[in-house]
Amino acid sequence: MATVTPFPIFSSTHPSGRTSPNDEGRSTSALSAVGRCRVHPLVCGGPSAASEFCGIVYKCSAQLAASNDKKASKRLMKEGVAMARKYLTETLGIDVSVVDVEIVVDCRDLIDTGGLFASCLLDAGCDRIVVDAGVGPPLSPTRRSIGVPGGSPKTAEALDAARVPRERIVARYGAGAVPPSASEMEDVCELAGTVSVRLSDAASSGEASEAAEVWKELMAEGTEMVLELDPNVMDDAGIGEVSKA
Repeated sequence: MATVTPFPIFSSTHPSGRTSPNDEGRSTSALSAVGRCRVHPLVCGGPSAASEFCGIVYKCSAQLAASNDKKASKRLMKEGVAMARKYLTETLGIDVSVVDVEIVVDCRDLIDTGGLFASCLLDAGCDRIVVDAGVGPPLSPTRRSIGVPGGSPKTAEALDAARVPRERIVARYGAGAVPPSASEMEDVCELAGTVSVRLSDAASSGEASEAAEVWKELMAEGTEMVLELDPNVMDDAGIGEVSKA
């Protein structure tokens, strides 16, 4: 049986548990014992945090537009990294020196910034970039509510645009996602060292194991798989690394 390694995924709540900017919440120091977490930035911290995160995207877009001006491009790069670091350490309250943070990003943001957004987040302390295939937590409605266009499920194109080492990027398929074709998965596995799949919270351990086998058959050798599911089914699933959504 494969080892089960759970870690928290913040898809609707702030890492500290706070419900408003004035709410101090709880300390996030307990995350250091787990060592890893995943954040859905457009839905886990409220509108203010989502707007702050989108500001980082805009900064990277400006950096791309200024690519012919080395001085301006370097300045914008530093500003973007500073904004991303502030978002991670102050807005989310995560100590990135002891916690490996995975951050979920929309395909379009990687494509439209020429991969600069991925570099910015990694330079700010993120451990991995999670490229959302377009199915899962309501990224697009949230983006529309704060004036940002919705995402696009161009997974392989976004992975290629990120231009980061394979071990630093994750391809994510949300709940209800249909497994891609063998050729598409081959392209994805060439670029991403991990494939993450969210199962229904109602999935039993047996259903989780069956779903895992379907995805495993598609994945290339040497590709890690993470399944996101309810912790109640983790003990008996026997499906490798498992994360709570």
